[in-house]
Amino acid sequence: MSARGNPSPASPANEVLTFAAIVEKCEKTNIAIEEMKKLAPARDVELRNAGNTPPIKWDRQGYCEAALMQATGQEAENPCERCAEGKGRFVGCVVSPIAGKGACANCKFTSREKTCCSLYAGNNDDNSAEPATRNKRARDEAEEDAPRPAPVPAGAASRPRPRTRRSAEVPDAAPPPRGPSRNAAAGEGPSRRPGSARTSAARRADAAPRAAAGSRVDAPGDAEGAGAGHEEPSYQQLLSFLVPAMASSHGWSASDKRDAAKMFRKLAGTLEKSADDHDK
Repeated sequence: MSARGNPSPASPANEVLTFAAIVEKCEKTNIAIEEMKKLAPARDVELRNAGNTPPIKWDRQGYCEAALMQATGQEAENPCERCAEGKGRFVGCVVSPIAGKGACANCKFTSREKTCCSLYAGNNDDNSAEPATRNKRARDEAEEDAPRPAPVPAGAASRPRPRTRRSAEVPDAAPPPRGPSRNAAAGEGPSRRPGSARTSAARRADAAPRAAAGSRVDAPGDAEGAGAGHEEPSYQQLLSFLVPAMASSHGWSASDKRDAAKMFRKLAGTLEKSADDHDK
């Protein structure tokens, strides 16, 4: 009776399986069914807590072997510790009539007969068992009795990976200082980008050599095609062209530099000729 006087619901009855039903369920496994059929069935197999435990997966070989052992085996004289405590999938403690190690069907069903079953050879005396075996047996029993965690729903966000923290003691490496540009190191003005507007100062500097001595073709001795018999420029004429041009050489173009080099060669030749005339 419940606390309110209502009758409590009856607990679900345990499921009972016959030997023939177990053989039929295990037909698809790889165990020696024909050999098991030769054994005389000893009892029907009663499943413990049929309403609270998941159904048996009959496609697994270990489950079928344990169930057939439970149906054809013999009752253990002294039940193992787990069966005596009411644990296990089957009701009763049954051992195999042909197995020599003595593990019961309940422990074989959990695939832990070597560590959990006290009837297994070497496990019936805890004092003679190795400490590692006893510890593993205790862990296996604790895992079996512990509640299973709830399954993670599909699509749930996984645990984010921790971000790597950068050490505060090591500062970021500063970029190396930029040295002076090539034009600044040579004493020239800042370099111009292609297509950038030129300043009025740069335009005046480029026009200075031509403003002092005229255009390039009008420079002394630079009239190409003026005739093969034209006179060489005098020393004074070369100086009148080169001195103003050198004063504004920072704005020279490539053509101005070629003109200056040509004029210097002519000046050197004039001076050498003058020295030869003087020696005579």
